[in-house]
Amino acid sequence: MLHKNIPNNNKDIIRFLAKNFAGTKKVRNTILFCSIVIGIVAITMVFGISFGKIQAEEIRLIRENGTAS
Repeated sequence: MLHKNIPNNNKDIIRFLAKNFAGTKKVRNTILFCSIVIGIVAITMVFGISFGKIQAEEIRLIRENGTAS
């Protein structure tokens, strides 16, 4: 049986739980955020260095052969 006259006031409880959870996990969330940032920077650097190395090698071969085609 469903009771339609019972009020549902969960906003205060949800707000309390969200603040409590966010407050207790600040150190863990900071460490996770920093590790994600470091991972993204590392992947970007690896691909950037690889791309630069490929371009430098291509230019070196063109200059070594003396042709542009």
